[in-house]
Amino acid sequence: MLSLEIPAARLAEPLQLVLRATATRDLVPALTGILLEAADNRLTLTGTDFDIGLRMTVEAKVESPGRTLIPARSLAELVRRLPAASTIELKSVDGKASMRFGKSRFDLPTLTDSDYPALDFGEEKRGEEKVLKSAALRHVLSRVSYAAAQRDDSLPILLGIKVSFTGDGYLEVCASDNFRLAWARTETEAKDLNAEVVVKARALAEMVRSLPEDEVLVALGERQMFFRSGAVEGFCQRVEGQFPDHRKLIKDSYETTVSLEVMDLIQAGERASLATDARSPQVLLRAGEEGVSLSSESAEMGSAYEDVPASWQGAPVEIAFNPKFLLDALKNAGAEAVEIGFNGPLSAARLRPAGAEEDHLALVLPIRRM
Repeated sequence: MLSLEIPAARLAEPLQLVLRATATRDLVPALTGILLEAADNRLTLTGTDFDIGLRMTVEAKVESPGRTLIPARSLAELVRRLPAASTIELKSVDGKASMRFGKSRFDLPTLTDSDYPALDFGEEKRGEEKVLKSAALRHVLSRVSYAAAQRDDSLPILLGIKVSFTGDGYLEVCASDNFRLAWARTETEAKDLNAEVVVKARALAEMVRSLPEDEVLVALGERQMFFRSGAVEGFCQRVEGQFPDHRKLIKDSYETTVSLEVMDLIQAGERASLATDARSPQVLLRAGEEGVSLSSESAEMGSAYEDVPASWQGAPVEIAFNPKFLLDALKNAGAEAVEIGFNGPLSAARLRPAGAEEDHLALVLPIRRM
C-alpha cells in the first residue's frame, strides 16, 4: 500500500511534464499511466510510450512506501484543477487510488503496475555524460524538425533526426523525408565525442521541450540517448537504419544562385499556392533576364504570377516545387535573407542564410512540371 502527503502545487508541474511521455493510445494499457513510487520521503513519477521516457522526483511526506500506476490524463487533469494551496493525501490499495484534499475526495482506478516495463534511464552512463546547452539544442532542432517524415508508413529511419557529435566541438542535427532535407549545427563543449545516433523527431522534440535547466547532461547508450537536467531524467529510443548523408547531396557549386528577402518569397509563395491543384500542387520559379518570378495555375483555381525582388547570377532556370516544401524551408531559415542555389530543373535546390556562417541549410527536391 502506498500512502503519502504532498502539496498540490509541488505535484502539478511534474505531472504535466511526465504526461508528455505517456502513450495516448491504449495498445499497451500500462503505458497510458504514470507510475508513482514513494520511499524515503520522495515521490518519483515516471511516464513512457517506449519512444521516450521521462522521470522526475519530488519531496513528499511518505507514510507508507509503495508504488501505483494511475491513468495519466485523469490524474494530471485532476491535480491541475486543485487549489494550489491544498495538500493532497494519496493512498493506493486494492486497485484504487484515493485522493483527499480539504474536505473533498476523489477516487481513481489504478492500472496493473506489474505490467509497467523496467526502464533504463542511463544510470550506468553517468560518468560518460557530456554537457550541452538546452537553448542550443532547441535552436538547432527548430531549424530541422519540419523536414522529418510525418507519416507512419514512411521508412522508420526517416521519422527520426540524426544527431551527430563531430569530435571537434560541434553538434549537428539532420532531418529528411526524402523530398527535403534540413541540417544545422551548433558549438558544444563535447570536443572529444565523435558519435551519431538517430532518434524519433517527435520524441526528441518532447524531450528537449521538457528540460527545465539551461544545461543538460547527455549520454549515448546502445539503444537510447539519455538526458538529465535538474530534477528531470529522460531517454529517447534510437532508430536503427541508414540515414541519408547530406554531405553527398550538397554540391560544391551551383549553376544558378538567387539572393532574396525571405518574407518577399514567403508572401509570394503563399499567394501563388492559392492557384495550385490541391491534388498535385506546384509553383514554378523562374530566374533569368526578366528577374525572378513565381507562377502557378490550375483548372479549378485559375492562375497567379508573382514578381519577386531578387538578384541572380549564372544560368537561367525554370524549376517547379511543391509550395509547402519550399515555404517550410523558408519559414525555418532563421534569417531575413537567403541564397538559393540551383543545378537545373531536376536537381535539389539548396537554401542557406545569405552572408552568414554556414550553420544551417536546407535542400528541396523539385517536381516534374505537369
